[in-house]
Amino acid sequence: MNKILLFAFSAVIMTTTCFAKDQSQKIIQSGWCSPNADFLLKNYKTMEANSPYDGVRINLEPVDSEGKVHSSHWFFYPKPIEREWFRSDIKKLQACKFTKFTDNFISISLLTYTKWQPDWFNDKEWDILCKNMGTIAWATKESGCKGILFDPEAYQIAVFKYRKDSQKSFKEVNAKVRERGKQLMEAMVKEYPGIAILGYWTFSVTDPILQKSTDPKAALPYFKYGLYPAFLNGFLDAMPPEARLYDGCEQAYNNDCEEDFLRLYFLSRHKVLEFIAPENIQKFKNQTETAFNIYIDAYLNPKGRWYIAKKGETRLESLRRNLKTACEYSGKYVWTWDEQCRWWDIKYKSSWINKTVMEKVGKNRLWQEAMPGICKAFEQARNPYTIPKKNTDGKNLVQNPGFENITKNSTIPTNWIYRNNEKEGVFEAIANEGFDKSAAVVAKTCTGYIYQYIPVKSGNSYAVIAHCKGMENLFPKIIIGWANKNKTRISYTNDLLIPFAGNAEWKKAASRVIAPVDVKYLMIFLKPGLLKKKLRKGKTENCFFDNITVYNIE
Repeated sequence: MNKILLFAFSAVIMTTTCFAKDQSQKIIQSGWCSPNADFLLKNYKTMEANSPYDGVRINLEPVDSEGKVHSSHWFFYPKPIEREWFRSDIKKLQACKFTKFTDNFISISLLTYTKWQPDWFNDKEWDILCKNMGTIAWATKESGCKGILFDPEAYQIAVFKYRKDSQKSFKEVNAKVRERGKQLMEAMVKEYPGIAILGYWTFSVTDPILQKSTDPKAALPYFKYGLYPAFLNGFLDAMPPEARLYDGCEQAYNNDCEEDFLRLYFLSRHKVLEFIAPENIQKFKNQTETAFNIYIDAYLNPKGRWYIAKKGETRLESLRRNLKTACEYSGKYVWTWDEQCRWWDIKYKSSWINKTVMEKVGKNRLWQEAMPGICKAFEQARNPYTIPKKNTDGKNLVQNPGFENITKNSTIPTNWIYRNNEKEGVFEAIANEGFDKSAAVVAKTCTGYIYQYIPVKSGNSYAVIAHCKGMENLFPKIIIGWANKNKTRISYTNDLLIPFAGNAEWKKAASRVIAPVDVKYLMIFLKPGLLKKKLRKGKTENCFFDNITVYNIE
């Protein structure tokens, strides 16, 4: 990637993430402990109460006329299925009165763990496949789920790789594959026009050839997923305006810094445009989004391929940091994958899974037991700026927070440091002008600011609250910065701007902040945001600050 372009793109995104604004993403659970409809009906209240999710991946288990139990996960196969098989599961899901699991997805695998090789030119096969997927879409809608979560990875056979022995050119096969993708989408949206389709990978699967090939399009005939972009273009061809397609970017499993997410975001929204048909570009921009993921096992595993740990952080702090970044760079959804532990007391039917989980460090424990505090970490990652109503020690760490004490021979309140490089105006403490008619500090047409160092502990959460009035031609704000043990300001990318808001005379600024790695001090800056002199037209602008509070959130 062009480094200058990446830097510029990063600057734009980082500028928008420095404000204290919580995320709105829905976090979806998927993994070995994903439930079926029967388990959900019996346990959904407990599941909602004890997990951090907004939805789960559901394995439908329809029963055929002979009493045989099937799985929706394996229905991408040319053997007809019937709607009647799904009636029982649909009724069970309809009976679940979800209050938290509002965005559930039905599990589907595109040819995972099967040796069946589809014939792209066999109309009879594809008629059955499309009818099956239409039935799945119908069951998804009837059950109240948001959509389908599908896995395109072919572990047994490279289904989307062009086969030279096909007796047809890559161009011919590619065109037919796009036609099949369109047929499949048409069958689904006919039953569920507003369906959401979340793929563990969509166009981002082309990452290897976009990185390593000088001509990515020319590399498609040799790439394991060379036909997949055409298949997805077929999806786009048939998607009505209300349908959505989400790219799960599964290769983000090992992401461990903002740059990792930024690279994949740029890939999934911009570099992949090379593989989008021109007539689908606008639809791609309007109806597709990136949905990043977190592989939870990587934060519990011992050192190896799937291992994430950052010096100076606990594993849980690393999980929280990366989940927060995943939320910031995702559209509507973020999803997780887990294997060795469970979120709920579910029993596995597979002897292989039962054996495998006991061989891992998680030992099939509940995640809440294996990683105490994990639900709280999820909440902090998704709502990093919300101050919780409970679990606070209440001690204000700010010295002279109400500005009652004044430095001798000065107008500046004690314990606060004053800076004013442009030398215009002054800061001074003043009695009886505060939020509760006590003291306050006023910036009189001042271009400067005051700040204070507050000792903190890396990884801890802190509530920051302040009040301000006199904002007619001002843009007052709180800036939170960080300093090391020598009180040298560091980590500017972690600075946070907290604006004042509200309709009362005294506006309020409030946010939770989390101390980054290797910091010893929180720096709180009170800035009046004075307009340039030529814009003020000679007006005097006074800005009052009061009740500055910082306290630890346990």
